[in-house]
Amino acid sequence: MGKLEEMLAARKAPGVVTDRWMRGGVYMPPLARFPGDPEATVASRGDVRRVLDRRGWGAEGMVEAKVRTEPKNEPYEPAPDIIERHVALEARQYGDLTPREREQLRQEVRKRLSGNQEMVDGLDVG
Repeated sequence: MGKLEEMLAARKAPGVVTDRWMRGGVYMPPLARFPGDPEATVASRGDVRRVLDRRGWGAEGMVEAKVRTEPKNEPYEPAPDIIERHVALEARQYGDLTPREREQLRQEVRKRLSGNQEMVDGLDVG
């Protein structure tokens, strides 16, 4: 069996969709985040809607989608597991910490990982 036959056989495996072009997909540049973005190849209005919803983009016309707006000026809060990982790393330097000292270190780490909130609040990300 040659390479071409192998590739064609693999493409026909149950549940495998290897190429949206094969099922009638069309590349839509307005959906692309970068040239050649595979998510911009869509086969239906449902595909377009899924891409828009996933990205929070809006559209009017054949597909209606509202822009998803994130609340502005909401401070970044690092995930608890990330904070605990950093606390554990820093606590090694200090040796045994009392619960109060560990909580104080946790607050310092949280503040440091949250970044410069004044700078973040001033950025226009929308």
